[in-house]
Amino acid sequence: MPRHRVLAISKPVVPPWSDSSKNLVRDLLLGAESTGFRVLTDGTHRFGLPHVREVPVYASNNHYSPTVWQNARIVSSIVRSNKREIHHYFYAPNRRTASVAKVLETIKRNPSIQTICSVPHSFHHAKQLFFADVNVALSTFTANRLREAGVNDVRIIRPSTPQLQRTPRPTRESRQQSHPELPDTKYVVLYPGDYSFSDTAVRVAEAALRLKDNKDIGWVFACRIKDDDSLGVEQAVKRMLRPIGERVCFLNHVNKIIELLAACDLTVLPAESTYAKMDIPLVLLEAMALGRPVIVSNRPPIAELADLGGALASEAGSAHSLADNIVALLEDEAEYESWSDRGARVVAESFDRTQTARAYEAIYRDLS
Repeated sequence: MPRHRVLAISKPVVPPWSDSSKNLVRDLLLGAESTGFRVLTDGTHRFGLPHVREVPVYASNNHYSPTVWQNARIVSSIVRSNKREIHHYFYAPNRRTASVAKVLETIKRNPSIQTICSVPHSFHHAKQLFFADVNVALSTFTANRLREAGVNDVRIIRPSTPQLQRTPRPTRESRQQSHPELPDTKYVVLYPGDYSFSDTAVRVAEAALRLKDNKDIGWVFACRIKDDDSLGVEQAVKRMLRPIGERVCFLNHVNKIIELLAACDLTVLPAESTYAKMDIPLVLLEAMALGRPVIVSNRPPIAELADLGGALASEAGSAHSLADNIVALLEDEAEYESWSDRGARVVAESFDRTQTARAYEAIYRDLS
């Protein structure tokens, strides 16, 4: 019999597992021991776990822009919840969600918790965006900024990653066999970031241009096209990288991200801002768990991976620094293996699914 009952309020918790916020819910469900969950889905996926009940409120073809009807069904799930059920929200802070949730929680008075899936656009007046009894930040940086803004009861629980098996470094031959769409080069560098909200994609392209004479290095930009602005940035990056020719490829929606990470030698995400992304993007943790070294920027919150010793940090905004670090890792086998070991160890020690679930269950216990 579960000690706690929780309604997880989030995007639909169904495959493909390409969205960090719903992956947080998935990993919590899989790691929990003493909690019964109701989770929002589109009716296409069942976890098959005795402590999880799926609530189909979403349309299967409309995950990212819920209709008024779908939003009404989400509200109905909250309103009809048992008084003892804990409401656990998994959203980035925004005024629309906060205003609706404040009204609902005032009416229902259920215990509530919000996991802050990405930082707000600004921490100025951020207190107005929070409504829960407990607020969970995914990084020390965000927790400190929220406390400075006057947000109540802020705790830190790092995200977790699936229990992935470390895999051998790919060879040129194995990569072409499993992923023939990738560049046919000795090494492949993956950028699994955004075209929006920062100039990171352009910085990576500039690093690639600095290394254009190195015929051993291929490049993959795996970025979703979210709007016309991001499409425009992708087109600009493509124009920039014409001198590299077939040694660069562009992917948009990637359903099998784990396989793509494993097929590449190195993952780079030297983000100057993680707005609209998780503080510590799950794709980096997955790469590290597979034994693929990761390069981030030295700007928080993403720099916390480097602070933990699991990732190499480049100077934020510097294509020169990024290019130097890429070459240092790819062309020095001992250095590559060292960072491969460090990354896998940090994920195992600091981003463990069981530890994360226990930390949340401790909060549920406090709220019950």
